[in-house]
Amino acid sequence: MFRLKKMAGLLLLLICPFLLTGCPDKKQPPKPSPPPPRVGVSLAGLDPDQDQAIKQTMESQKDKEKADLVFADSKGDPLKQEQDVEQMIGEKVSAVVLEAVDPVAARDLVERLARSKIKVVALNVLPADTPVDSYVSFDRSGARTLLTKAAAAVSKGASLILTVAGLDQPDLWTAQVSAAGLLAEVRQYARTDVLAATSSKAPVLKTGDRPAVVLAGDAALAVAAVRDLTAVGAPPAFAAGIGNSKDAFRYVSEGKLSGEVDTRPEQEGTLALQAALSLAKGQPVAHHQLVANGSYSVPAQIVPVRLITRQNFYLLDKTWSGQGQAGGSGGSQGGGQQGDPPGGGQSGGSSGQSGSSQTKANTLRITTEEGKTIEVQYQGKLKKIESSEAGGSQTGGGTSS
Repeated sequence: MFRLKKMAGLLLLLICPFLLTGCPDKKQPPKPSPPPPRVGVSLAGLDPDQDQAIKQTMESQKDKEKADLVFADSKGDPLKQEQDVEQMIGEKVSAVVLEAVDPVAARDLVERLARSKIKVVALNVLPADTPVDSYVSFDRSGARTLLTKAAAAVSKGASLILTVAGLDQPDLWTAQVSAAGLLAEVRQYARTDVLAATSSKAPVLKTGDRPAVVLAGDAALAVAAVRDLTAVGAPPAFAAGIGNSKDAFRYVSEGKLSGEVDTRPEQEGTLALQAALSLAKGQPVAHHQLVANGSYSVPAQIVPVRLITRQNFYLLDKTWSGQGQAGGSGGSQGGGQQGDPPGGGQSGGSSGQSGSSQTKANTLRITTEEGKTIEVQYQGKLKKIESSEAGGSQTGGGTSS
């Protein structure tokens, strides 16, 4: 009996470790990885080239960042953007990057997202007095400063400022244009007008407009204005806009636009995605500064801008530069500023300097029967020459190659 008890005790001692720890050969199943954060991206669709760059940048980084992205193109329609956002809410996104089509209507969208506990990163447009969690944009004030200083160095003639309703602030344009010593008329265009100028080549200027300087808050407006003025034989001495458009940069390379402000959408896309992922994970969001927005203080990241002219066209990557090369065939306009880029403290210059610095001038040499020689410098191709003598007879020339 004693031996049985002793054997039972030994057997119990051998079994106890297994009861406490389990079988040593049996591995515990690994814990499942958490699903990647889902982020909605609602783009305004007003600048197709720029939006495409933002989308491509985010898509190229989603695997590295382990993110699930849901894209929507509003195509400039605030009603469609509202429907897109409602769908994102239904798809249980954790954060939304919102480039508002209509800043007023966007206030309601932001409130709906906030009530659904979805974080919001405002991209390029900050709806007034709304509880957005982060703001990413290019340096708008810096862009206006670059343009106004460059324009003032070329011409002090009549200026026309083309702005976009809901996106530009005409009073800020007026202040900066005045500070640069320019007398300007500021006009505001609906976003539908901007889309029409891009898609159907609709005119944007009034009959009889002949400004010496054209500055635009949107690349499409800058291109359309130069197209309108060139068609009536009155290209401006200086014309430039803000925003990334392949057409605009092509116009710069050809000398038809004096410059275009590169807003660096690739950097915007990277910063907006990083902010959205940080918010989705409950982490602090990076920011350069805090922006007061009504009842809220918003962490903001501002992307620096640069004025692209024919002189520094090489800075653009292939996405924007296409086949155009700096120093290529000139257009009907001077095409850029003289000397250092704006903001460097240099002033002065004239419309004549601008043309000679950007496009090689042709020379027309006329010799009269009396032996006098007259030289006239011009740009572009010579179409026709007419002379009127005292007797009233008139002779005409042909097209110059």
